[in-house]
Amino acid sequence: MTTKSSDTVVTIVGSGTCVPSLKRSSCSVLMTIAGVNLLFDSGPGTMHRLLETETKIFDISYIFYSHFHPDHTGELAPFIFATKYSDENQRQTPLVIVGGTGITSLYEKLKSVYGQWI
Repeated sequence: MTTKSSDTVVTIVGSGTCVPSLKRSSCSVLMTIAGVNLLFDSGPGTMHRLLETETKIFDISYIFYSHFHPDHTGELAPFIFATKYSDENQRQTPLVIVGGTGITSLYEKLKSVYGQWI
């Protein structure tokens, strides 16, 4: 579902839960404001669903996390990995990741597990 208002577009990328579904991916919302793409949450299936909206991972400037349940953060590590290692396109602008208390710890723990891959 996509909603437009002047220069703002909101697309529900995933509206599901942690329960696997062929119809709905886990939570994710794409908001485009004045040409800047903001992603809110990135549950499993987000990157696939973004491609269905013709949005590449390199088009995302910001990822915001509402909280740290796996159905909201499950694709953070694969997203960073794909951004870093894709030959198809390279990121032209920095990716900014924003979240509440614990986001830095989450990122550091991902780095401790995946090392150079993150």
